[in-house]
Amino acid sequence: MGPEWLRTRGGRRALVLAAAVALTGAAVGSTYTPLFGAREIRVVGARRVSEDRIRQLGGLTLGTNVFHLDLDRTASAITADPWIAEARLERHLPGRIVVRVRERVPVAWALVDGARRLVGEDGALLPGRIGPSVPELRSVGGVLDPAERAAVAGALAAMSGRTRRAVDTAFVEPDGELVFTMADGATVRYGLPTEVEAKGRALEAIRRWAAQRGTALQAIDVAVPSAPTVRPAD
Repeated sequence: MGPEWLRTRGGRRALVLAAAVALTGAAVGSTYTPLFGAREIRVVGARRVSEDRIRQLGGLTLGTNVFHLDLDRTASAITADPWIAEARLERHLPGRIVVRVRERVPVAWALVDGARRLVGEDGALLPGRIGPSVPELRSVGGVLDPAERAAVAGALAAMSGRTRRAVDTAFVEPDGELVFTMADGATVRYGLPTEVEAKGRALEAIRRWAAQRGTALQAIDVAVPSAPTVRPAD
C-alpha cells in the first residue's frame, strides 16, 4: 500500500515536486557535459585580423561550453582589437559557434603624438602601414581632436572608393567645416559634416562631368549638395 503519507493529497504533491526538482537538476547538469563542448568555431568576415587571433581574443577553443557561453561578453572581448568594429556571436546547439565580425576600413591617416596613424571610417586609430592614395587629415586650428577626426573620417567613408582615393588632404577648419584638396589640385568646400552621402555623390558626379569634357577644375563647392557650384581652372 506504500507509506501512509503518500495516500494524502499533500504527500502526492510533494512527491511530484521532488521528482520535478530532480529532473530539472539532471537537465541543468547535462548542460555542463562534453555534449555541449564546441566542435566547430567558425569566423566570418575576417580579412585583416586572423581567425586564430579572433578566437584567442574571445577565449574560444574547441571544447568551450556552447550552452553557457556569454555571447555579449565574448563579442566585447573580440572588439578589443582596433581593427574589429563589431562582433556578433551565434550559438548553434549542441556544439557550434559562429563569430561574425565587421572590420574597420582605413579611410585616411593623421599625425597623432608625432606618429603617422591610419584612421578608420569612424575615426578610430588603427595600426598598420599607410598605403598609397590614402588622404591626410589635418586641422587648420592645430591639433585634430577625436571628434573632428571622426567627422572628417565619416565624410571620407561616405565617398566612393574612386573619389576618396583622389583626395590628397582633408582639412577641418576652426568653424568645423571641411575642405578637401584633390590630387589634381582642385579645392573642394564641403561645409559642415552633414548630408555626407549626398555630398559624396555630388562630388563624384562633378568630377565625372569634368573628366568627360576634359575640363580642369580649380574649385568645387558641395556644401549644398542639391546645388553644387564649380570654378574651372584658368
